[in-house]
Amino acid sequence: ECGEAEEGGLVGRSGKDEGQRFSESGVWKGRSKQQKCLVAFTVIFFLLAVAFFIAFLVVILEKDSEDTSSHAPQAQGDVCITHNCLQTAAYLSNNVDPTVDPCQDFYRFACGRWRDTHKLKAGDSKVDNFWLADDKNKNILRSALMANDPNATAGVSKMRAYFRACEDTEAIDARGVQPLKDLLKTGGDNLFPTLTPLWTDEGWTFPEIVERMGSVGNLQTVPAMLLQVTVDKADSAKVTFEVRPSLERAISAKQKPHVA
Repeated sequence: ECGEAEEGGLVGRSGKDEGQRFSESGVWKGRSKQQKCLVAFTVIFFLLAVAFFIAFLVVILEKDSEDTSSHAPQAQGDVCITHNCLQTAAYLSNNVDPTVDPCQDFYRFACGRWRDTHKLKAGDSKVDNFWLADDKNKNILRSALMANDPNATAGVSKMRAYFRACEDTEAIDARGVQPLKDLLKTGGDNLFPTLTPLWTDEGWTFPEIVERMGSVGNLQTVPAMLLQVTVDKADSAKVTFEVRPSLERAISAKQKPHVA
């Protein structure tokens, strides 16, 4: 029995020693001090690398956001302070007439000074921002046609030659009105009273005259007088029949052409 007890005791001690050795042979406890330091350093380096990458990514995103916002209108609160906003605000402010009570005459208050500084030119029936832009474009086109460029393309050179022919007032005065008479005769001698002293309106109807004037000699030229029906601007229930010159507004010779 003692032998069995001792043997059992030996067996018990042997199992305890094996369990202790198994516990000490774990992943961390089984490492040396140098290995533990190396693992800790690796983990710390990895965490620092991740933190550096995140910080770098944040900086890049902020820079892209600043570049995008630099092209967008800058605002101070709800007020835009960019150059375009300030220029537009100054333009609108210059049009306002602060001496007028808006409750009494809002149109004069909002557009009073604009009317005072934009007078109608000879031949104009109205003036607005669209007409001003049209004048500016015509001035730019006029300066381009008047420019001397020996290296211009054939198409541009022909266009400039055609334009300068219209500007040759001496040759135009020398020819007189005969070219116009020849053109008007192609539409029929009985159409224009000034061509035939014994002119009579017999056999002519108003629609026929308008049609003939719209296509003088089948040249599809613009008629001397423009006839059109429009809605009355003051009363939309009324219709107005307009008879007015059809020529476009010419650029005054006093206006100095400029290139934008």
